[in-house]
Amino acid sequence: MQSEEQIQSVVFFLTDHLCSAIEEGEQILNLSYTSEPLSEDLSSDDILDRLDDFHQFLDQIRTLEFLLVTKLNQARHWCIHLRYLDNEFKAMLDLFNSATSALVDIERVLGIDEHGMFNGEDSHEHFIKCRKLIIEQSDNEGYPSDIQIDDNYLLGGKIPLTDVLDACNTFLDSIDIRYDVMEDATESKKEQKDNAIQPTDQNDVELPQEQFKTA
Repeated sequence: MQSEEQIQSVVFFLTDHLCSAIEEGEQILNLSYTSEPLSEDLSSDDILDRLDDFHQFLDQIRTLEFLLVTKLNQARHWCIHLRYLDNEFKAMLDLFNSATSALVDIERVLGIDEHGMFNGEDSHEHFIKCRKLIIEQSDNEGYPSDIQIDDNYLLGGKIPLTDVLDACNTFLDSIDIRYDVMEDATESKKEQKDNAIQPTDQNDVELPQEQFKTA
């Protein structure tokens, strides 16, 4: 292997991006949307607020998707660097990059797609359908009042998110076995805690007497 310092630096960035992507993926799976159906009793402002909440929910998913895919493609980038530093780990690195190769195409379509906008692919109906969001109820205007996300969710409308997260967690375990990164992270947190201010015996504390003088 090449110098340990080079490898540890690359592994640090690789692990950081993987952990961030997993966290964002779990946030997506924990999202849900619930709202009372639109009715004639609602004022115009109430209706606009409901619609705004609905669009914010979809925007939140889009943002998390973009961050997740960006992080994973950065992790794939670090895999390429690491394979030149550690020949014995090449097979695992290539396996992960092969399993996540679809993310390259997904990242291209997560941004503004002018062609898709003219074909209805930018509509909320298309977004909900292609990602397999679960609609419990829908009002007469076509706006869902309850949306859930389960294990069938398709990242970017292309691949199951749970499959991507499983691949990331398995790969992270392999990295940990190879480089003990999780142990290092635990030790680092312990050191930070140990370096924090510890409780001191009251008899050892010297208080500035000036603060306690009375007029």
